[in-house]
Amino acid sequence: MIKNYIKIVLRNMGKYRAYSLINILGLSIGMTCCILIVIFIRDEISFDRYHEKADRIYRLVNSFDFDTEFNRDYARSSAPFAPTLKKNFPEIEEAVRFFPRRMMVKSENTIYYEDGVFLADASVFSIFTFPLLQGDPESALQEPDTAVISESIFRKYFGDAEGMAKTLNMDGQDFLITGVMRDLPKNSHFSATIFISMKSLEQVPSLQDVFFQNWARHEFYTYLLLREGASAERLQEKLPGFVEKYAAGQLKTLLGSSLSSRLQPLKRIHLYSQLQGEIQPNGDIKYVYIFSVVAAFILLIACINFINLATARSARRAKEVGLRKVVGASRYQLVRQFLSESLLLTFVALLIALVLLMLASPFFNSLAGKDIGVEYLKNPLLLASTALILIFVSIASGIYPALFISRYQPASVLKRAVSIGSQKSVLRKGLVIFQFGISIILIIATTVVLEQLKFLRYKKLGFKKEHVVVVPIRVNSMKRDYEAIKARLKRNPNILGVTVTIGVPGGDTAGDSIELVTREGRKTITLRMIYTDYDYIRTMGMEIVAGRDFSKNFTSDATEAFIINEAAVRVLQLKDPLNTRFEWKEKKGKVIGIVKDFQYQSLKDEINPLIIHIKPEFTFVYAMRIRPEGIPATLAFIENEWRQLDPEHPFEYTFMDETFDALYRSEEKLGQIFSTFSILAIFVASLGLFGLALFMVEQRTKEIGIRKVLGASGQRIFMLLTWEFVILVLLANAFAWPVAYILMQGWLRNFAYRVDIGPRVFFLSAFLALGIAVLTISFLAVKASVSNPIDSLRYE
Repeated sequence: MIKNYIKIVLRNMGKYRAYSLINILGLSIGMTCCILIVIFIRDEISFDRYHEKADRIYRLVNSFDFDTEFNRDYARSSAPFAPTLKKNFPEIEEAVRFFPRRMMVKSENTIYYEDGVFLADASVFSIFTFPLLQGDPESALQEPDTAVISESIFRKYFGDAEGMAKTLNMDGQDFLITGVMRDLPKNSHFSATIFISMKSLEQVPSLQDVFFQNWARHEFYTYLLLREGASAERLQEKLPGFVEKYAAGQLKTLLGSSLSSRLQPLKRIHLYSQLQGEIQPNGDIKYVYIFSVVAAFILLIACINFINLATARSARRAKEVGLRKVVGASRYQLVRQFLSESLLLTFVALLIALVLLMLASPFFNSLAGKDIGVEYLKNPLLLASTALILIFVSIASGIYPALFISRYQPASVLKRAVSIGSQKSVLRKGLVIFQFGISIILIIATTVVLEQLKFLRYKKLGFKKEHVVVVPIRVNSMKRDYEAIKARLKRNPNILGVTVTIGVPGGDTAGDSIELVTREGRKTITLRMIYTDYDYIRTMGMEIVAGRDFSKNFTSDATEAFIINEAAVRVLQLKDPLNTRFEWKEKKGKVIGIVKDFQYQSLKDEINPLIIHIKPEFTFVYAMRIRPEGIPATLAFIENEWRQLDPEHPFEYTFMDETFDALYRSEEKLGQIFSTFSILAIFVASLGLFGLALFMVEQRTKEIGIRKVLGASGQRIFMLLTWEFVILVLLANAFAWPVAYILMQGWLRNFAYRVDIGPRVFFLSAFLALGIAVLTISFLAVKASVSNPIDSLRYE
């Protein structure tokens, strides 16, 4: 029986090659998309699950209640939290702190900057599953000035040498290597290559007050391991009392704020956490849902093609069904036969899909920022998912045609009373509307995403981000002698301005408490701060809207002057801002100027109150505005000067616009993925439309011939054949527009500054869908309109 089914499928594929190609190609593309998304989802949900105790690991998340900015959850916490929590709550088995740094690592003649350096407590190996190839995990980080490195770092600096009695010089200090661990898996929410003992930091007396006794300075990441059976919910209920007892007083005094804490499960960090100060950018469960739905839609469009074409061609198999029923075949046997044919056709499509999968994987990895391999034999879940997709597609695409075709009665069939009635035609039209509706939704979504990206890229930010070179400061002498260094750099006429600052827009800003002094009294508030010198506002291309900029003509500016942004005036409700006084540490003075609001963070966030003041000893980078002409020569000049000023550290630089644009990489990927999926969905839908048009032309061959004999023009014939599909596409727009509008309005709410979805987007989508539909069927329509009516009337 199976052999017979295979023969029938192969004969039908050979007899109706165009329909078979459309079905197989559409199903292949749909299944390729689905399998890729299955691989992507599997990778996304696997993050941090390799830890043996992952179910009991939680990260401490804190939220400040500031009067001056929108409250946000912070991934960081202060250093005292971990030891004090462990001491107070027996349900906490272990606690660890991370303090990520970027360090210059030297070994003999090799110098590199390493980003994955984490200062960590010795308990890190008791909480997380980081197997050591060498060394004892319990004692590896017990002593100060010790470090555990990954095997890739060991090979990088020591080659194939054996043993651990080696040292690495990091930021000028020697650390004894006490362990070598396996490289962390890629599905981890942080990438650590070196762990340094936290005691290396704790042993510095000057840092006790700065970090380890300070509840207000949130620069550490705190992870807790709960005991077996301990309830995270009950522990979280106790945190408000803990914060009130240990931290509230200091937070109120230093920051003028209250704080609330909660526990975040380790397994939910990658997909559900978009907090301020994440160690690394995380994924987003919303995008997982979006990609899954879009891939499923493409597969659904391919299944609809199969259903449409199978039911449209059902009359051709009516005689076969009648004869089988006459010789005793039951309806169940016929349904089984047609489902078996669907399964075999889908299996052929799956084989092609696997080939497409191998070809598409590198492109998909580039698109999604992944490095996922397609290893079926090593991945039972992928095999099972592929089998489920095969079964689902076979049933979804084959069940209706099987039930529909198998219902034909032998008497009607053998009398040639079978026709493709209006009921089936309505179903096919409805499915076509649904197909193109999905495609139009994707077109609109792609257009809105690309327009929002364009808006983010070209919106006026309140400063000039182009042609600003940013070089990090590695030695304190470059902060101390900054005026002389600036003068030295500005000898080059291509360098238009130089400033030292804590960071540039799109990068770091500080946050600190400050005393606001008004006629109503004194108030401790926390503001974003930029520490800089006299030339920051001029170099950045910002605008003073009231008062004045810093000036060396006023010697008091270095110790008494503050500049605030417009948001600070609004939020603090300053009635006379230029006479407002602030007191910060030893600096007491007043506001001398108001800078026009500029976007120093992502456009996802509203501009918060900001204060700028001169504090060169707190700066981290030099920012240089250069001419757009001769950039390579200017960079060579800066590098040459830098090597003379700081010969100990490798020269590094970035451009400010690159730093700012990096804030929107996830949105750029979304735009690329939407564009790709939209093209695929439209292509698969067009395949089905082409198949239906081909069927329609075949069915109306004699009608076309008669019309031409009676004088119908080629143009009239063309309009006759295309008009029905034009109506369907227009109806698809009516269905897609409100759905797309609701979905994209929801996505745009992620941005504080966003585009409006105007009518142009919808008319553009309608025009594109209509144009694609007309182009798809125009070849067949033109061919029918210019055909010889004699050939048409000889049909059959």
